[in-house]
Amino acid sequence: MTVFERWAVWISSVLVTVTGLVYGWMKYLLPAPEGFSVVRHPLQPLFLKLHIITAPLLLLALGSVAVRHIWRHLVSGTRQGRLSGWSAALTTIPMIATGYFLQVFVAEGLIRSLAIAHIVTGIVYGGGLLLHQVMVRRRPPRSAAG
Repeated sequence: MTVFERWAVWISSVLVTVTGLVYGWMKYLLPAPEGFSVVRHPLQPLFLKLHIITAPLLLLALGSVAVRHIWRHLVSGTRQGRLSGWSAALTTIPMIATGYFLQVFVAEGLIRSLAIAHIVTGIVYGGGLLLHQVMVRRRPPRSAAG
């Protein structure tokens, strides 16, 4: 993985994670507004838009490393960081799908289920990526045979 690819994955992951966490905090953890407002904080719509705008950057970054890093390590039998890497990589598909479907569906029950799935997969992705970095930096590389 090139330095640019590494930075692209990390910067886009941080942007998407931070905007998502701030938006989630505002939407689900702040006190309910009085009156007829559905917005719990004045910046809530901005953080949702920032989250949606930064998500394609993450998709591009992940796509750039899919073949040169993820696939290459899979076929070579690299064991170092495999579990943490797979936990991040495999959660991207449901994370992306639920994020997309949240934008197109309108049924309240379905939206609630998609939101829960999106939050869970997003947290697993972020934790997996962070753990992957720690695991890869902690141990010396091992060969596929050893």
